[in-house]
Amino acid sequence: MSCCNCPRSDPVRAIRLAVLTFALVLPQQAFAQTPVASLSDGRDGVIFFKSSTPSGFDQYLVAAASAPEVAVSGVLHLPAGSERVPAIVLTHSAGGVAQDRDLAWADRFNKMGLATFVVDSFGPRGVKGFANQPSFVASVADVHAALGLLATHPRIDGKRIALMGFSRGGTAALTSVLVPVHRVAALADARFAAHIALYPACNTRYLAGETTRGPILMLLGGADDQAPAEPCRRYGAWFTAKGVPVTVVEYPGARHLFDGAEDVHLVAQAVSPATCDAEYDIDTRTLRRTDTGAALAGSQVSAYFASCATRGVHVGGDPDARAAAEREIARFLSATLDLPK
Repeated sequence: MSCCNCPRSDPVRAIRLAVLTFALVLPQQAFAQTPVASLSDGRDGVIFFKSSTPSGFDQYLVAAASAPEVAVSGVLHLPAGSERVPAIVLTHSAGGVAQDRDLAWADRFNKMGLATFVVDSFGPRGVKGFANQPSFVASVADVHAALGLLATHPRIDGKRIALMGFSRGGTAALTSVLVPVHRVAALADARFAAHIALYPACNTRYLAGETTRGPILMLLGGADDQAPAEPCRRYGAWFTAKGVPVTVVEYPGARHLFDGAEDVHLVAQAVSPATCDAEYDIDTRTLRRTDTGAALAGSQVSAYFASCATRGVHVGGDPDARAAAEREIARFLSATLDLPK
């Protein structure tokens, strides 16, 4: 977050953000990396926990145990007091944990009385920049592991844990509504109470016969050329048909990463699947083009997405869209997590 968003009249907020940033940017070896299986001791701060790195949904759904194990980390912050509180897990975009996005939202939620768990899916895996990033399904594995872990904390109400994701994290937030995805984590008594997706990529929509029916809020940029709004509107309609309460809000003129602090700029080398359109059936593990209905497998998958990808996208903040998103999310969480008025 830039200094213009850290008012001098609020030093506590600035210090809290500085601590969170410090924890996430320090080399991971600076902390004890032994993963914990329970938070029953009531700890907070930087926490390592077990997850896995699936190559994609095929491995995650069929042979999850064969995916490489990894200890990932997150920063847990609890609001003041001793009462049990709702919590929200935040999962980042392809740019990694951002101070003006993930950490800024965590600060806002703490002020609302929520515990926050900012998950870093890249640092512990040694991912730097956009090269060698794991499938977004690794983020799916991480947030479900985080869900199970948070439910063991004595101050967190395990029935009121929400999930919020940005871009690739937004896609993870949406697919976490699908029962076959949730079932892999074997969390029969723990499921996300609400799902918030900011500018998710919906050019490939993941479908299944069953959903958890966890409420969804999608916030989209009307001028997003990285993750266009139209496929997400169709995805929202599909979820609605499956009995999921869905709210889709589109901000006219807003670009990708509209809730950040950076000015809008062109990333000339970035590749976007903006003109691709496909659906992946979780139950049958089949990927189909929606224009022809043809099933894709093996090298056909990469060939198709290479053929419809475009280069050059615009990203950057939109103060009006960000302010509107803050209000929309506050209303959504107040309703779904039963926050005090």
